[in-house]
Amino acid sequence: MGVWKALILPDGWAPITTYFCMKSGAILGSVRVRHGSNEYIENVIGHIGYETRPAARGKGVASFLLAWVRDYVVPDSAIVTCSIDNSASQKVIENCGGVYLGNYTDESEGTVMRYRLART
Repeated sequence: MGVWKALILPDGWAPITTYFCMKSGAILGSVRVRHGSNEYIENVIGHIGYETRPAARGKGVASFLLAWVRDYVVPDSAIVTCSIDNSASQKVIENCGGVYLGNYTDESEGTVMRYRLART
């Protein structure tokens, strides 16, 4: 195990911090926060991305991670997106206070739902 730190990122890439939710040494989920913004972040992938281990889905891990980042990491507000077909993620974002901004269609990612998540 170690800590990795990128010193030089390619042009246009925003630095990312990753946080993990763990129980008994197992990673249940992770959340990434992108620092900075560009058109792709604002419209397609958002400032925050998260995933939950399949065995931990439906147990509140994603909601916990997103709410924690909202309350302790996001400086003011952030864009969060999910695939238009991902109703579970849509529910997580809305339950954490995400305000629907509309859909955006990207050639490589398809149609995503865009939300603004504000610090509480």
